[in-house]
Amino acid sequence: MMQHADALLIHLQPKPLFEFTIPSKTQAYLAMGRPVLAAIGNDAAELVESAKAGVRCRPGDPESIAAAAERLSRLNPDVLVAMGASGKRFYENRLSLSAGVSKWEELFTQVIAGR
Repeated sequence: MMQHADALLIHLQPKPLFEFTIPSKTQAYLAMGRPVLAAIGNDAAELVESAKAGVRCRPGDPESIAAAAERLSRLNPDVLVAMGASGKRFYENRLSLSAGVSKWEELFTQVIAGR
């Protein structure tokens, strides 16, 4: 169902804990290859931005969320497709299980080699 969405909303309440929390749905949404509307704390929103996968807005702020949704709705469909593809690439290269396993293998290899 998520793969058929025009965009996916991630929203957390504006609380101090959520400034550095990255909800698991962030990774799931990036993996879907759809643009993300990120109404979440700084760390998670920065992850979406660094993936070039969507737009951020202030969590808990209806005007900010509406403005971000409107911004997304006015983008060229090709731009939206590119955002989704960028998020999917970011997920596959940095957040997927295979990417994580590769990083751990590299770390263990360095430790064994005495680095």
